[in-house]
Amino acid sequence: MSESEAFAKTQFRLSGHLFFIVFGIMFIAIETLLGQLFYLTLERGILLILGLGIALTAIALLARRLVDAVLGRCGMMMPTIVLWMYPLATLALTWLLSWVLLKVVPDIAGRGCWTGLLRLNAKTVTGAFNGPFLSFFLVILAWTLVEAWRYLRWSIGWADFVTQLSAEGGLPPVEVMAQRRERQREIEADREKARHWNRWATLAVFAGMIGAFVWITFFRPELILYYRGMAQLRTFQKPEAALAAFEQLIRKYPDYRYADSVKYYIAWVEERRLNRFADAAHSYEVYLREYGSDNVWADDVLANLVRLSLDKLNNPAAALRWTAEYRGTFPEGIMAPHVALYEIRALMALGRTDEARTALAAARSRFGATDVIIYDSEDDYAGRIPFEAAASALGL
Repeated sequence: MSESEAFAKTQFRLSGHLFFIVFGIMFIAIETLLGQLFYLTLERGILLILGLGIALTAIALLARRLVDAVLGRCGMMMPTIVLWMYPLATLALTWLLSWVLLKVVPDIAGRGCWTGLLRLNAKTVTGAFNGPFLSFFLVILAWTLVEAWRYLRWSIGWADFVTQLSAEGGLPPVEVMAQRRERQREIEADREKARHWNRWATLAVFAGMIGAFVWITFFRPELILYYRGMAQLRTFQKPEAALAAFEQLIRKYPDYRYADSVKYYIAWVEERRLNRFADAAHSYEVYLREYGSDNVWADDVLANLVRLSLDKLNNPAAALRWTAEYRGTFPEGIMAPHVALYEIRALMALGRTDEARTALAAARSRFGATDVIIYDSEDDYAGRIPFEAAASALGL
């Protein structure tokens, strides 16, 4: 076994326990910076994060086994090859995992499976997935940089050289210099052997990037419109531009796979960013007529109609109509505690105090032992309070 092959077998080696600990530290650091440590206080949220952490740790270990198997079979166990092949294999396996979790599972169990399982709204659930994946990518990036530094130190060999010099009294004997030259020749020969693979790998990655760009540009231009609109939303600038991008997408590509999400965001932008509350209510109603209740956004749409009717349009009668529809459609819905509180407020606004007390008693019976998840105007998690505390604030 050559010295290069021996070193290559030491690259990207961590035990599963140690990798999981490093991943956990990175996750906590990222969530702290983003102000999203609340996931660790949510029972189902922490279970999802732990599950993803275990799965991603398994991917990190499996990728190393695959790289060992492929390079060992080809006789190309070289450090410079391992340096790019391991991260690439890890990213490929991570993409496969995300495809299974976010495409295959929703196709089988329904697009609302994760929100229903975690009992959180869609945006919060998305963040619960994004955090572990982002932390994993950063761990792999940092690990790759560390391994690249290790390789540079090993290939130069200054530490061993200095040790040999010190052992020989500070003057390099002929044998030490000869050994160093021979070692460098062997390393260079191994580099030349690996260079062919590395060139083809660079060409393949570059061709893949060009192919992806061409494919998106000419065969999936709707993705460009979608992400343009989402970028405008996330930067809080020019909501009219985001709305225009979404509307153009629907006009040009009405059969877009996620057209329901686009139409939901059209109504959402009208409501949350442009304050066009009547238009938003109309868009939400059209959405329900088109997609019905068996849709990933239906729970949010009905809850938004309840809130809009009471808080923005000052129409408690309409709010009661939507609360009744929500209760009949989603008796165990994610927003059921919120809708129950809105129903009581709407009855109070209409002067139907006795009915409001009856509704409050029924709500306490159903939700009294639970917490109410509070979301801000961006649908981000803002906290949670006991249902009883929220009900007491009604003053009944």
